[in-house]
Amino acid sequence: MDTVDSFFDEARSYCALIEDLSATNSPEFTRACLQSILRLFERALLLPRIDDDSVGLPEGIGHETWAEIGKRISDRLPPDYYRVVLEPLELEPTPEPTIGFGFR
Repeated sequence: MDTVDSFFDEARSYCALIEDLSATNSPEFTRACLQSILRLFERALLLPRIDDDSVGLPEGIGHETWAEIGKRISDRLPPDYYRVVLEPLELEPTPEPTIGFGFR
């Protein structure tokens, strides 16, 4: 399987996870999201570089659709969830730097 097919397959898996309305607010969903986005990022790094300026970006989604998707995802994550650097699933407060998910 080439790198483009591998990325495409992982992107489809990620979309299926996010679009699955039966997924509940749980540590399993949080872990699945993290694992899936990391696999997707890894495969994106392996994509071939395209130096053709005539290739444009695909049409994006509107702000309203983006906000709806973000709300559906954030509703299934623990309240006030913050990813701690190097400990992405640790939910207890630490003095280490954090990055928040800004969907709420």
